[in-house]
Amino acid sequence: MQIRPDQPAAKIDTNSGEATPPVTVLTGQGSVVVWDTSVPARVFSDVYTLYADVFDAAGALIRKVTVASSAAPASVDPRPQVVALTNGGFAVAWHATYGYVSEGAAFQTFDATGVATSAVFSIPNSVDGESIVALPNGGVALAWTQKQASGAVDAYTATFNSAGQVSATTQLTHLAATAHVDPPIVTALASGYAVSWISVLDAQTASVFTSIFNANGVEIGQPIAVSGPFSTTIKADLNVATTASGGFTLTWLENHDGANDIHRAVYAANGAQIAASEVVAHGRGVEVAALADGH
Repeated sequence: MQIRPDQPAAKIDTNSGEATPPVTVLTGQGSVVVWDTSVPARVFSDVYTLYADVFDAAGALIRKVTVASSAAPASVDPRPQVVALTNGGFAVAWHATYGYVSEGAAFQTFDATGVATSAVFSIPNSVDGESIVALPNGGVALAWTQKQASGAVDAYTATFNSAGQVSATTQLTHLAATAHVDPPIVTALASGYAVSWISVLDAQTASVFTSIFNANGVEIGQPIAVSGPFSTTIKADLNVATTASGGFTLTWLENHDGANDIHRAVYAANGAQIAASEVVAHGRGVEVAALADGH
């Protein structure tokens, strides 16, 4: 759906539970809006249905796709994400509910008219915060966290081809029982992607890491320690943005002696460090965006 000055806004649905439904423009100039019907009243009380509405370049509805429905009362909002693929289609990721006790990430690909091109790829018992990005070879990269038998929560990533078939899966961390990873972030690069995450090692210590992968999901080198250990008395609020030169910038929060410091580090697409971790401001609520001049 396009918002054009000569057309009024179009109402998609009157029963959406998605306050900010994600939308993306497809390579053929159409678009897709993803939304759900969950309206949480209390935990385990509601069932959701996840939809994708596909529009052509003129804003006309091509197809309303039912992506998924919870099989039982849902314990979580599906929090959908959608990305455009280079073949003209799109991919949707969401947080699914499996019965009454299990939940986890799910993912599926579609063509430009909303016809599914893959089966649903499910990751039961993944914890939270899945992240998805389209790759230059037509595939998709996904990252998520998953709880281990030891109690630790580790980060994972996987790549898929344009048909939604898995090409590689990598466990990014191997943490001890009391440790966990905050939701990882995937970032598209010219010839692959980066995954960035924060490992929370104990009640007081965390560190920022990033790792580079090619478009087939092969890790290039070892994970990079972006920061040294720092205090976890506040949420570190990791953000990542690609730069005009093809690299990426990371920002996060550290707490030292009661002061909140905003840190930044910059890396090239091959993982080479351009700017080491430095304090750029003080406060909270970090957001980062790349400018056309490379800043």
